[in-house]
Amino acid sequence: MPTWIKSVLGTLAISVSVAANGTAFAQSDGERDDRSSDLRGEVSASAIIASDRGDEEDNDRSGARLRAELDYQQDVGPGEIRLGYDSSVYFYEDGDRPDQWTNRLSLAYAVDVAQDLELSAQVSYASNLSTLEFRSADQVETMGTVEYSPGRHRLRLFGGWRWRDYDDEAQSEGSGAIYGVGYRYRLARSRFLSAGIRFEDIDSGNPRRGYERTTLEAYYQQPLASRSRLRLGAVARFWDFDGRLTPDGDRRRDSSVTPEIDLLHGFASGFLLQGRLQYGLRSSNDPAFRADDQRAILTAGYKF
Repeated sequence: MPTWIKSVLGTLAISVSVAANGTAFAQSDGERDDRSSDLRGEVSASAIIASDRGDEEDNDRSGARLRAELDYQQDVGPGEIRLGYDSSVYFYEDGDRPDQWTNRLSLAYAVDVAQDLELSAQVSYASNLSTLEFRSADQVETMGTVEYSPGRHRLRLFGGWRWRDYDDEAQSEGSGAIYGVGYRYRLARSRFLSAGIRFEDIDSGNPRRGYERTTLEAYYQQPLASRSRLRLGAVARFWDFDGRLTPDGDRRRDSSVTPEIDLLHGFASGFLLQGRLQYGLRSSNDPAFRADDQRAILTAGYKF
């Protein structure tokens, strides 16, 4: 990873800390800033029960996860600066797999250039990230977004580039584009339909790290009560690896279709409960990677 990128990300980490602490002190002292700003956070704990197929790119394993998120927004000139920090620890049930601590920092600037039209640019850094192609990587990502939101509609176009350093014996590196489009239609309060498609590519000098993947997703959310939501959805993924071959010597190609049910209940105090069920229908031209996978997640959290 280039040294200048690491320097910028180090400055970003300090900025996130100063912004969050400064706002917290102002709130505790009862002072108000004349500028428009907002600090939000969430902490959560999740229990995961998964099929644990055991193939190397399966990141959905049984265990427990602790997570903390912090987001800060501040009006600056004609736009808004957004700072984010996300930290999570995954405790795997499998004693042979080391627990994983992942951290992510992000900095974005968004501006309204016309009625219902927003442009934004973001840079982020993630450490010890679990990815499709390897269980641990550091990543730098840049992303540009155009969002158009007239009335009940929201259309989002995005595109960016990612650089990854893998924590493998060869210290492999990879990079590639990510881009796509998403659409959401609001039927009523907390009730909407959404769909999207995303393309991503990683090129690497290590042929086992390179891949191309296409993801399609669709969701429907329905309120069940004033603080309860039901979400139904499905995600389809199609990917192939540059240097992973089947027993017949062909380039390996995989796909999966995963329906899911998500139930969320929030309390007035800020506490929330969430349950999610997923069933992945998987296919591959390599018989060793055709097994379906199942996943159940129960999450308890608190928003502030």
